[in-house]
Amino acid sequence: MVMHSTSVLSHTSGDQALASIKRLEKLHKAIEEETKILKIRAYSVFGESKESEDEPDESLHHGGNYVRWGRTTCPSTSWTIYKGYAGGSFYKHTGAAANYLCLPRDPQWSEKAMGEKKKQDSVAFVYGSEYILAQENEGFFGSEVNSGGDDVPCTVCGVERTNILMIPARTSCYDGWKREYTGYLVAGHRDHAAASEYICLDENPEATGAPRNENGKLFYLTVGKCGPLPCPPYDDGRLLSCVVCTK
Repeated sequence: MVMHSTSVLSHTSGDQALASIKRLEKLHKAIEEETKILKIRAYSVFGESKESEDEPDESLHHGGNYVRWGRTTCPSTSWTIYKGYAGGSFYKHTGAAANYLCLPRDPQWSEKAMGEKKKQDSVAFVYGSEYILAQENEGFFGSEVNSGGDDVPCTVCGVERTNILMIPARTSCYDGWKREYTGYLVAGHRDHAAASEYICLDENPEATGAPRNENGKLFYLTVGKCGPLPCPPYDDGRLLSCVVCTK
């Protein structure tokens, strides 16, 4: 009986030890994740890691990056690489570049570029961007964004995670992914000559400068159209959301 009791106690102690180890491992992982978040927040404030002058924390400089369209700041889970102005080709130009650009606020010029300006018939153009809202969407973004003419800011954000995915028609990420920001799918107008692309505009966009309505690369809200797009689950004419996720 004594030997049996000793065996039971040993087995119980072993289970307790394993449970304690698992709890410690979970706590260690939680502390590690919280430390990473604190480092990221410190980096976003100071711009550099302050741990050691001789050995900077290189972990903050690896990973991926994404553009937060329509905002001048990055989420708390990331750090700011640079702030900028959204831009691209003019909406009426055929053959113009399709992509949107996040142009930094502090441009630099090479020595050759500082020389004589090129003739404007042999170059591509880059313009700023503006929000364009249809009359029925007036006030959709509140008082921050004018229905026509407000300029679009952008911020390039750095994250430790290397996989970055923009998911259209979603407001949350799939399992295993971390949400960076949610928003609305935007693109150029369907009837404009210049090509464009779909990007994710933050759900609470800001504006820069006074509204001038000078056009340029334009941001239009996007809706789904039934036909080849199955309805349901989609809904004809409903504005499409989007979410930027990292892993």
